[in-house]
Amino acid sequence: MKLIWHMVKKDIARDRWALLAWALLFVGQFGLGITARHSDGSDPRWVAQLQMGAAGLVFAQMIMGYVLVARLVHADALVGTAMFWPTRPIAPARLFAAKALGALLIFGLLPVVLLLPWWLYCDFGWREILWTAIETFGWQLLMIAPALLVASLTDDLGRVLLWTLLLVIGGLSWIVLLQASLVSAWGRAVGQVGTPLMFTRLWMSALVFVAGGFLIGAHQFLTRRFARSVGLVVLCLGLVAAVGQAWPWNLTGFIAEWHRPPLPPMAPGLVEGLTFTVLPAKGVFGRGDLKLKHDSNPKDATLNLRLQVQGLPADMTIAAESKPMAWTWPDGMKLAREDFYQPHNDPAEVLLRRTYSLPVPAADPETVRWEKARMDKIDANLRAQGLQPLQWRDPQAPVPPGVMMTGYTTLPNSFLARMRAEPPAWVSNLRCILYRPEVIIDLPLQPDARASTPGRTFRLRQLNLDKPVLLVTTRSSVAAMGLWFSALMRGEFRNWLFRDRIVSVNHDTGDIGWVGENQAGSRSLQVAGVTVDWNLLHVQPRLVIRDGKSVVSDPQWLEHSTLVFLTDEEVARFDREVKADKFALEPEVKD
Repeated sequence: MKLIWHMVKKDIARDRWALLAWALLFVGQFGLGITARHSDGSDPRWVAQLQMGAAGLVFAQMIMGYVLVARLVHADALVGTAMFWPTRPIAPARLFAAKALGALLIFGLLPVVLLLPWWLYCDFGWREILWTAIETFGWQLLMIAPALLVASLTDDLGRVLLWTLLLVIGGLSWIVLLQASLVSAWGRAVGQVGTPLMFTRLWMSALVFVAGGFLIGAHQFLTRRFARSVGLVVLCLGLVAAVGQAWPWNLTGFIAEWHRPPLPPMAPGLVEGLTFTVLPAKGVFGRGDLKLKHDSNPKDATLNLRLQVQGLPADMTIAAESKPMAWTWPDGMKLAREDFYQPHNDPAEVLLRRTYSLPVPAADPETVRWEKARMDKIDANLRAQGLQPLQWRDPQAPVPPGVMMTGYTTLPNSFLARMRAEPPAWVSNLRCILYRPEVIIDLPLQPDARASTPGRTFRLRQLNLDKPVLLVTTRSSVAAMGLWFSALMRGEFRNWLFRDRIVSVNHDTGDIGWVGENQAGSRSLQVAGVTVDWNLLHVQPRLVIRDGKSVVSDPQWLEHSTLVFLTDEEVARFDREVKADKFALEPEVKD
């Protein structure tokens, strides 16, 4: 082991100045991130330049790191006529261990150490640091493995560049040949895969590529059989191409869940006490005059599915994914679809009033009369034009019990017509998620107010109520986008269901204002595992009507209010089969 460490230290000393320059590129990312956090993000060109700078630093790190890995291996080359290490008491296995250990420590672990101060500066907790480090190390492996492989087959930098080009051309050639053969054998359906499966194939191809690079490099170190190693490279590229084209299992959702904390224990009887009721669906026939250009088929019908769920606590809600659902007629005809069900309630208000002991705001009679008169005027104008009046929801009307879930799907007009004439039996296998909103943190509406929680920071940079409030936040990119962007690619309902929200809470009057995020003018930047967001928030007090004019209900609302940050936390997952002997439809809606 002492000899292995001696070789590692020798390789570091040989390229110490180049390694220092390479390490400074990571320090540069830290500096760029600090610059971003202390800017207001108001100039889109400045934000674009910061993002280009971050991308340029990453590109320079990968290119320079690739060359330095090759130089590390070439310090004791395996091919050529200038090899001196075989004359020393160095076994091939020990040499490979020294080179692999040096590459992993310098180019895999050192970037994590260099970026650790930046993650701590952004208040990352141990979980955020762990998973961001794993993601960073994974990206570095994509650079280390091919550089180690190519360098073990060459003896100078020129050949490294040439063999790298051949590696790229060989991989692309395998992909083209395999794609052509698969299309010929299986038809064009082989290329019609969803984004989640394509992401899984890319991830598995990268895994095979990295493992193959290290294994073939080890083979070359141990045997120095150049021709055999080249043959193994060709086979490895073929395997990479095959996995990228034909891997059958979608693992994207599984990968996306790796970094998430485990679910808390579920309350006894919570799931068992839920009841699902199938409500009459709303169906709208498609119109042939809405068909797309060059499309001879009429537009499909739209079906709005509705489920009523009862038995949930007031601070929870539910969403579901149907995999699959089917309509079946007595003659055996069957129609299958998949769909998402999203809830129509938001228990956040219940949570906020309970957490902060907020009073329920009293209705203002003059404002209520003014709003009713405005609605009546709109309805009168619609009737004068021969149109149906709008269906206004009465805020005083009783709320139906339970949680309404709705989903939309399309189907041919003929099936919708048959559903109306002859209601079929219906069954749906639901994958349900129970979740509740949780308060992340609250922030007073004061200039330069700051707050932090593990993995996130918040800072008000601009508090001018004549303009949108500027909020600068940082968060872990892994938490926002999943491990290696898996959450953006998974294609499941959890990706768009769970979200962060910002509300303004007036602790004196009990008013809750839904502020939202990512409004027009908001910007985002990715730098070294951290997402920096500049959010423009339209924070306003509740307005009431006095003599036909809007006035502020609470003159001191700024002192009485805070910004509250909410996120949806998963409570439980379960499967439930829901059936209806006769799938009913509401009366037809005329377009």
